[in-house]
Amino acid sequence: MSDKPKKEPDNMRPHRITTIGLMSLLAVILATPAAAAPRHADERPIDFGKQWVRKHPYTLMGLAIRDQPPLDARRYIDAHFSTLLVWKTRDAILGPGSKAGLTWHAHLYAKDGPTEKFQKRVAKLTQQYPGNIALMINDEPLLAKMPVTGQALAWLRRAYPDTLSYCNALPMGDHNAAYSSSLRTDYSYEKYVDDYIDIIRPDVMMFDIYPYQDRDGVANVYFLNMQVVREASLKAGIPYWVFVQSWQGPNRRLPSESDLRMQLFSTLTFGYTGIAYFGFDTTHERAVLDVNGVPTRLYEPTVRANQEVMNIAGPLRYLTSTEVRFIKRTHGSAVPQGLLAWDNFTTRDPHLKEIEIKADSHLPPNTGLSTAPDPQVSGRMTIVPGVSPDFYVDAPYADGLIGNFVDDSGQRYFLVCNLWHSKDATAAERQLAFTLKFDPTIKTLQRLSRLTGKVEKLDVDPQEGLQIILPGGTGDLFKYDTGPFVGLE
Repeated sequence: MSDKPKKEPDNMRPHRITTIGLMSLLAVILATPAAAAPRHADERPIDFGKQWVRKHPYTLMGLAIRDQPPLDARRYIDAHFSTLLVWKTRDAILGPGSKAGLTWHAHLYAKDGPTEKFQKRVAKLTQQYPGNIALMINDEPLLAKMPVTGQALAWLRRAYPDTLSYCNALPMGDHNAAYSSSLRTDYSYEKYVDDYIDIIRPDVMMFDIYPYQDRDGVANVYFLNMQVVREASLKAGIPYWVFVQSWQGPNRRLPSESDLRMQLFSTLTFGYTGIAYFGFDTTHERAVLDVNGVPTRLYEPTVRANQEVMNIAGPLRYLTSTEVRFIKRTHGSAVPQGLLAWDNFTTRDPHLKEIEIKADSHLPPNTGLSTAPDPQVSGRMTIVPGVSPDFYVDAPYADGLIGNFVDDSGQRYFLVCNLWHSKDATAAERQLAFTLKFDPTIKTLQRLSRLTGKVEKLDVDPQEGLQIILPGGTGDLFKYDTGPFVGLE
């Protein structure tokens, strides 16, 4: 979530059994009870995170950190957040939130594992303030600090079996050695994510990426990072969440309306089942609120976008992402890292045959990849206390993204997202029209309305297909007309 100085890693060497007699080995095996699940016996169900996600509303939360002024719970609720993320466990935040009936997640540090002091703090907070449903322990741990975080989460699973427990991982972009806090140049970000999941064993995978620098465009690792975390989480069988940028600080701009929507709806397209704003308030220059608790220009766009997200995100809790593809506009952008271009030969959707993007004449020509960074700015992320990482920046994509999903019964869904955004542009100013054509068997589609949360039935013209108009950064969720949407309460 934030960049902080990191301690040098501990000397971590796995313990190995060197010699054991055959009879002793047999005795150990016979004396060991059979495991009930692939993980430790003190665990809850192996799919606890998935079950938790389905039992709760879609997780959309804003990080609250300031106690002066106290949390304005009414303003927070009016922004359509579904739960509260408390970064500093102060009465001026927890008190108003709990009194207003908000459920809450809390961030706590356990740098030495589940010490007695840590255990007492958890007990006091959860008893004093009703509504706790989840705890985030530590933040952006490097390899050497993963074991103590894992120990704290293991204790939480035993002591609070109904509470979601998780951490928050670093984003992509730094030199390989930085993720292990050692000189291991062979330690990749992909390995970091795998180790994070295996060692910490969170109920959900979460990471942060803040892709908008002062210059226009988006971090060139944004889509790759979203894809790496998605693939690792699907492999591990756990849900995956992300922090999105809603703050302004050193070399980070306050997102425009189209910027904000591009993060939110592309996140849904990748199948993420939880989103946290960094932040609702802030210790930086400004966020959704400024340092005095006054709404910034981002507040009203947040209200509108969050309501639309909550109107369509519910079913995603019950869906599995099967594919994410880049929809390339004619003469449009180069395909970003981490994605394949959509085509009707290799897509996993057997019905969709053609996608075309149209826009007004002011659409920029071939926006290309990776505009050169400023000479003073490193092309790679650098972790400096108090300064957010810097990236190469891609020009804004005036293209689309499509995510395919299935529910537990094999029913097919897809989400189409307009990726076009700019640093000063509203969603209306970055509108795109998408034409989708299907095989002749598809005569109708269902769409979950962003504006009403109701299911609409759409006719598909066999020749002209279906045209949808999407504001900048915005997406629509569809289902083939073979049964009802899942996850609609």
